[in-house]
Amino acid sequence: MKLSVFYRHAVDAAIQTGKTLQEILRTIREFGIEAVEICPDDVEEVSEFHKNLKNAGLAISSVYQFFDFNKNEEDNDARAKRQLELAEKLKSPFVMAVPGFYVGKDKDTEREKMIAGCKQWAEKSVLRGLTPTVEDFDSVESPLCRVENIREFLEKIPNLRFTFDTGNFIFSGMNVNEGLKCLQNKTVHIHCKDRKIVNGDYLPCAVGEGDLRLDRVLGHFEEAGYSGYYVIEHFGVKDYLKAIESSVRFIQDIKNNFKIVSE
Repeated sequence: MKLSVFYRHAVDAAIQTGKTLQEILRTIREFGIEAVEICPDDVEEVSEFHKNLKNAGLAISSVYQFFDFNKNEEDNDARAKRQLELAEKLKSPFVMAVPGFYVGKDKDTEREKMIAGCKQWAEKSVLRGLTPTVEDFDSVESPLCRVENIREFLEKIPNLRFTFDTGNFIFSGMNVNEGLKCLQNKTVHIHCKDRKIVNGDYLPCAVGEGDLRLDRVLGHFEEAGYSGYYVIEHFGVKDYLKAIESSVRFIQDIKNNFKIVSE
């Protein structure tokens, strides 16, 4: 089992606790975290950023980037160049694209444009030795909020793979098990996200403290022999460091319990 967490969670934990970012990075490494998930905006100076992670014993699990493949071609090219160069320098195994959002009524045409842009980006990623991915996104304005549209992306872009976000299918009224059934064979990376459901709202929480029964979901991946990263994600929680530690314990318990049952 390999554990990662969003780098920005460490930044927020440093702000909340008053500790230095380097102290937080060392602390999460002691929790059992091996890597961080980043976007290019997290990095001001590459060599310094890499040195700080190395000193904390951390690697990069993936580099994500927001695009607008509906338009702004030059901006997309610049964003892709920065993302892919950064991922290559930091030896990230994966990159992820958020391809854009619907802005008009002709969603089919817009989705085709986003698929075309994503295909070009994926081809550039592969040429650099990176594995390109997309995820199920938590917005009804995303072309990737429903299983059938995610499958369309994956079918039309042969070298594209899937980052499975456990907490996002619920936004489109879908059960996470539907995603498991249809997308497991393309899944190479997992974002572990839970939600507390309160009066119809989906609130952020530590992994395992919500209502999505992630013990079953992650147990399913363990049973299937998944060997990639489990990336902890809980943007918006009240106490980032506490939530990271709690999430690590929950995921490790699933791994340990599965091992006992298997033996």
